[in-house]
Amino acid sequence: MKNTIEYINQGLPGSMSYDEFMALVEHLVAEGKTSGEKQSEFLVNITKVNAHRMKRLNKTTQLAPELKELLKSLGKQTWLVIDEAWCGDGAQNMPLMNTMAQLNPNIDLRIILRDQHLNIMDEHLTNGGRSVPKLVALSEENKLVFQWGPRPAPIQAMVMDYKTKPEPKQAYPEFQIEIQKWYNADKTQTFQNEMMEVLKKALHEQHA
Repeated sequence: MKNTIEYINQGLPGSMSYDEFMALVEHLVAEGKTSGEKQSEFLVNITKVNAHRMKRLNKTTQLAPELKELLKSLGKQTWLVIDEAWCGDGAQNMPLMNTMAQLNPNIDLRIILRDQHLNIMDEHLTNGGRSVPKLVALSEENKLVFQWGPRPAPIQAMVMDYKTKPEPKQAYPEFQIEIQKWYNADKTQTFQNEMMEVLKKALHEQHA
């Protein structure tokens, strides 16, 4: 947490708004690239798909009334999201984070690229790995309010199961199609439910 708080105190150098992140993704797609040093046809193609997916979710996302009320009750916070343009889970969940932040002017949503800020990423590992997206919420006093990520719990369980399966196993691109099918069927409900629980806990601790 020390590096994250220091980063906030330095004025979020290198951070972007959601609109700036969207513009970056679109620019990378136009250039036939992705973010980060690792460039491959696979990652470039995912980035292209992600751009379309985020545009769609920007228009179609509908938040549950209970989640809206919880968001409106929050005091001043900075939501720092660690992500990359090639991250499929980021494309599925970042538009919702932005929609949530827009409901409350107290929430300042800022995005940083993982590979450009490994010192921050390494403060927020998942099972020892640099999985993104990772949402880190900090109070006005730079105290950790909550964390979420890198993906809804059912998908995280699927990913961990896939990683531990011995070879031979399903090719990773085929596995990604399964994940996409899950997201399509879920229609953001699991993410919203998880965020409601996270916010309820944070508000309870705040008033305890």
